[in-house]
Amino acid sequence: VANELQLPCLNLWKEMQEDSDLEGKVETDKERFALYLSDGLHLSRDGNLFVGRRLVNVIAKHYPSIAVTPCPLTSYCGNSSSSGGSDLGGEGGIGPWHDEIDHTDVANAFKPKSSAKKIKT
Repeated sequence: VANELQLPCLNLWKEMQEDSDLEGKVETDKERFALYLSDGLHLSRDGNLFVGRRLVNVIAKHYPSIAVTPCPLTSYCGNSSSSGGSDLGGEGGIGPWHDEIDHTDVANAFKPKSSAKKIKT
């Protein structure tokens, strides 16, 4: 379907089978999938981390305008210390980062930056 619609596809089955991070750590496909799947169907903690990393890579590659880069000091992705593509927080984006919103004047935070007040910290 993704090919027909000319959209990127994250083939998790293939990615899990070809995960080079597991070389030398597991010997069989059963061991490999036991690491990623808690009961043979649902993702384990490691499986969720695997999917999350792969999804971040696909977004960064195919949709850079919404990719988020973690804050270089904290590695946190959810505030204005992180950086996002042109379609995310900040001028021209879909809205401000949560820490740029003054709770006493929420509407002002969604105005263009040139007319928005500075938030006192």
